Amino acid sequence: EKTQIDIDDRIQKSFSSVNDENKQLKETVTSMRDRIERKEAQRIEELQIAAKNKRDEHSQLEEIINTLRTKLEV
Repeated sequence: EKTQIDIDDRIQKSFSSVNDENKQLKETVTSMRDRIERKEAQRIEELQIAAKNKRDEHSQLEEIINTLRTKLEV
């Protein structure tokens, strides 16, 4: 009977250890997913800002060209 108790105790400890490890792994997965989502959101924002800056630059260049054309026509 003592042997069975020892076996049961070792099984319980093993289950507990595996459960703890699984919990840590799940927390790591969640943390990594959160970091990836934040990085993706940041990257999308950076791309949107870059695109807006390019559109603004394009508009400014068109305005300069139109101004210079007008001056040449005079």
